[in-house]
Amino acid sequence: MMNRKKSVFSFLNQVLDDQSLNPQEYTVIKKCADEIEQGTDINRALLTLKATLSALSVKQELSPSGLSCLSEISRREPSTSVSSMWNFMMKKKKD
Repeated sequence: MMNRKKSVFSFLNQVLDDQSLNPQEYTVIKKCADEIEQGTDINRALLTLKATLSALSVKQELSPSGLSCLSEISRREPSTSVSSMWNFMMKKKKD
């Protein structure tokens, strides 16, 4: 694994050790960690994780630990936000 993958994978595993995560949070964070370990595109895995945790947050179903995870991933990986991914996919206009 590259350094970025190692760093994110290590962080996610630390989060998974937190006993205060609710079952939904644990499941989505574990899925993301497993995908990264198996070689899934890290940007796609993190985008899915952020989107899922954000949706739980909107429904006020995110524990303090889940919110902390979302905040830290967003801070560490700002380029995996939905708008950043969208901007990347859009073709640049030629003048």
